Amino acid sequence: MLNEVAVLLKEDPKATLLLDGHTDVTGDETFNDKLSKQRAEAIKRYLELKGVDENRIFIGSFGESKPKFSNDTPNGRALNRRVEIMIKRN
Repeated sequence: MLNEVAVLLKEDPKATLLLDGHTDVTGDETFNDKLSKQRAEAIKRYLELKGVDENRIFIGSFGESKPKFSNDTPNGRALNRRVEIMIKRN
């Protein structure tokens, strides 16, 4: 999927990308904030290696503050550990 994102950005040189990192509630909140940022930054680095200009990629990190799924189950926690990708076409 990340390769497809890189292709889309190369095809539309005015498009920008927002990467929002998230975690589950396991662990310390401060650690989770840092971890969510690291997740988004890892994807940014990958896309840069694929030729996407770093100035077109913006990072958001939300830690455990915006769960999409229940943190009461192992599956829900796993699904909350994510990076959401949003492409903005100008």
